Amino acid sequence: MGGNMNAQYWLTILTLVSGATCDLIITAGLVFHLRKQRALTKMPRTISLLDNLTIWSIETGLVTSINAVLVTVFFSVQRTTFIWSALYIVLADVYTNTFLAALNSRPSHVEHHITQGPIFSTFVAQAVMPSVSCDVSSSDPSIPSTGRHKPADLSLA
Repeated sequence: MGGNMNAQYWLTILTLVSGATCDLIITAGLVFHLRKQRALTKMPRTISLLDNLTIWSIETGLVTSINAVLVTVFFSVQRTTFIWSALYIVLADVYTNTFLAALNSRPSHVEHHITQGPIFSTFVAQAVMPSVSCDVSSSDPSIPSTGRHKPADLSLA
């Protein structure tokens, strides 16, 4: 039984270290490639976007990496106290919360650019103001056209 417990111990350590290492490698890879692309671009908006993505990558990657390292350390040092187990159970929530925090921290101008595209604005305008038609071929979808365009026939004939 002693040999079997030793094998389980090392297998658990290997699993925990692999998870922490993957988090660190992914974070380092993202930061490296984002910084490399930042050095190649000259457009200020792209530079700002790459800076924000780099900060986001570091923030989310470090939170998950630190938690994974803490799980490994507590498992190695205080295996009988099950502190490592509590941190391990929380690890999935940390991944989820960093993802949701990243979604919630997006700037409002991203929503503006997505919702102001010609096709999306046309569909929103048709849903909100069905009596006013928008010309899809126009460069400015907010300008009403003289006639309504026909919706595509999606029936299976």
